[in-house]
Amino acid sequence: MRSFSARPSFPEKSQPLGSRLPSITGPRIDHNYTVTLTNGALTINPAPLHVTIDDASRQYGEANPALTAQPFAAQVRNGDVLTVDINTSATALSPVGSYAITGTVNGTRVGNYAVTVTPGSLSVTTRGITIAAGNANRFVGENNPVFTGTIGGGGLVSGDGVGVSYTSPANADSPAGPYAINAALTGANSTNYSPTITPGTLTVNPLGPVLDVDNDNATVTNSAGCGGAGSLFHSFKPLTSSLKAVELRLRAGGSFTSPVTTTINIREGSPTGTVLGTYSTTLSPLTVSQSVLANFTFGTPLSVNANGTYVIEWVTVSDAILSWALGGDTYGGGTGFGCSPTAADMGADFSFRTYR
Repeated sequence: MRSFSARPSFPEKSQPLGSRLPSITGPRIDHNYTVTLTNGALTINPAPLHVTIDDASRQYGEANPALTAQPFAAQVRNGDVLTVDINTSATALSPVGSYAITGTVNGTRVGNYAVTVTPGSLSVTTRGITIAAGNANRFVGENNPVFTGTIGGGGLVSGDGVGVSYTSPANADSPAGPYAINAALTGANSTNYSPTITPGTLTVNPLGPVLDVDNDNATVTNSAGCGGAGSLFHSFKPLTSSLKAVELRLRAGGSFTSPVTTTINIREGSPTGTVLGTYSTTLSPLTVSQSVLANFTFGTPLSVNANGTYVIEWVTVSDAILSWALGGDTYGGGTGFGCSPTAADMGADFSFRTYR
């Protein structure tokens, strides 16, 4: 019996997919045998490669975090160099929601692998911010001021059209007291935020003195002679454009026994200026402990120019007997301010406050 060997040869494991024909060799095979070969085929299948993309999350308005995948080097054969490109459609302005994170495997020998990729998910969550409404104050009868506040936390995202609106239930007719200043987000993208809101307080003050009263501006004219007619003038510069009341005050306190009616004029510029309004009130008997002699409340607010010069004229009290004991000065006698004190004395003892 003659022997020979048939040794098929195959491609190296690092070679690409495909097939290669075998051959038979031996020392006498070429001379003593007629060889007929039936070829087989070695099929090299793609190696399985599975890549799992990691999930991620971030707040609305932030840049996407670094996107990653689970390690897959153990599945790579023969030192092949493979990489994975990871992407998502979400941008910083993408609204709250879930977005797919996809991956693509690349490399010169990627064709030798059966690649499957499990996508990840990017969760965009609401953006946490804080809004602290500022406090404010005004007087009864005025419109609310422009409210403001402070935004903290993550802050608003530039370019998304979201703003903050500050409101209060108080209006010009609301009585004195505290009112909440509320804050709310505005804009179609406001649902992408989770705000923590701290309300402010609007304090509506009752009519109160808001103007400086300079006693040195008070003068007395036409007071010569006891019982002579005269008026007390007091100049002032309002800080507002609308006056609602004037209050006549005493420096020390005084007394009188009979109710009387007294009148003031508001003049423009000087003691002889145009009378803009005339207001009267009834004085009730005054005790020595009181400092407010009379309140003149205007039925309709008087329009003035802020920082303009105006004069309050206290007109002579007619047909009444008044006796004031103020700081050692005594005023009295018939139908006038009397003749005993000087203009400076009266200016020191009487003052006015204006209210808006």
